[in-house]
Amino acid sequence: MGIGPTARRLLGRHEKRVADWYRACFLDAPALAEAVAAVGPGPRLLEIGCGDGVMTEALVGRLPGATVLGIDIAEHPGRLYAGDPARASFRRCTVQELAAEGGPPFDTVLVVDVLHHVDDVLLTDLLAVAARLCRPGGHLMVKEWERNGSPGFWAGWFSDRVVSGQQVRFFDANELAARVIAAVPGAVCTDRRRVPPGRANLLVSWRLPAPATD
Repeated sequence: MGIGPTARRLLGRHEKRVADWYRACFLDAPALAEAVAAVGPGPRLLEIGCGDGVMTEALVGRLPGATVLGIDIAEHPGRLYAGDPARASFRRCTVQELAAEGGPPFDTVLVVDVLHHVDDVLLTDLLAVAARLCRPGGHLMVKEWERNGSPGFWAGWFSDRVVSGQQVRFFDANELAARVIAAVPGAVCTDRRRVPPGRANLLVSWRLPAPATD
């Protein structure tokens, strides 16, 4: 159990302001949203691992006309979201539960800082299901940590291990690519970039196979 719940309780109404300042030490949410926007996602996005909704808020602010569904297995996903309520919704569920509902596919599926918490035996299934939630020809985007010893990396490590109290591991760019290709045959990497601060935040985008044409 991490110190996060106690810290949130002590901060009270100041939680969002402090959380925004603290998160900026290891992830620039607006810069990540700009990087997502640069890839050209469609109007419907799924954010897997939305947490408190701050990343969702940044996405909505930088993707005019887009709507975002944020899902997370933690309690109260999206609880700090302060953007347009008509353009974002949140659910507490797994990717498997969402896929089982059989709703329309998304243009882009964004997996944010989730994979480093997932056991190897579950990782391939998570990525495969995430891809099934995306339309053919759409984008599967993964934001992950890459160990590099920078202050931003260690701030993120501290957030996961001490504040959240979770076990973590990290991928380099090549391993991350291999994991996605193994789970989603035919996916083609279309973009890879670093997101501030430092170079520990890695965002990689894959275009999913389009249906075969006669």
